[in-house]
Amino acid sequence: MAFWKKKDDAGAKATRVFFATDIHGSERTFRKFLNGAKFYKVDHIIMGGDITGKFLVPIVHEHDSHYRVTLQGTTESIEGDSALQAVKERIETLGFYHVTLEEDALHAMQENPGEIDSLFRRLGRERLERWIALADERLAGTTVKWYVTGGNDDPMDVLSVLENIESDHVINCGGRGGGAGGIPGKGGRGHRRLHEHDLQLPRAALRLHIGRLPQAGLVHRSAHAGRGRRGGTVRAGR
Repeated sequence: MAFWKKKDDAGAKATRVFFATDIHGSERTFRKFLNGAKFYKVDHIIMGGDITGKFLVPIVHEHDSHYRVTLQGTTESIEGDSALQAVKERIETLGFYHVTLEEDALHAMQENPGEIDSLFRRLGRERLERWIALADERLAGTTVKWYVTGGNDDPMDVLSVLENIESDHVINCGGRGGGAGGIPGKGGRGHRRLHEHDLQLPRAALRLHIGRLPQAGLVHRSAHAGRGRRGGTVRAGR
């Protein structure tokens, strides 16, 4: 889809932005989002919420360099560091989080939902911190800003990463006007609309491009996710 290139009635140059949402933790999709600034030649990029992943996937260490993972309903054997790294990258592309642990630790975690939830949220914060650092690296030398806000699928303690960031290119919109506060019917989980005034851009000059980013196999709440004794996708709370 082409951007508008005409000037507005006042003669001001149009500001072009690239908008995406619901990437749900996907590392590859986030990189495509960042690359969209250069590819589409836009002035700013906007992430409109639901940035957190949905699942925590355990990778079970069996012995020596042998591991096991159950991903999207299929149990796979992993042998060697390179194969292990490839599986981790697949999980991250899907937008899931992963943890490598022993069999006994897996069983103990499955009996402790609070531990699962705490780990899930910590991994969510760490991924968001990496994305902020990557944005500053990729957007260095440009005037492009990444405007970001949380959505109803994003835990507040994950979004807390945005509250005190020191970044030349990342702007937290969620902290204005109450942030990602709860809305009726969402169980108190936050969502707020992204308004033009959050962008600190001249409203008359704003031109919006809504992009479709390939989700690279992004899966939502797999029906095959399980908590069997041989491992599986551990769904963590939000």
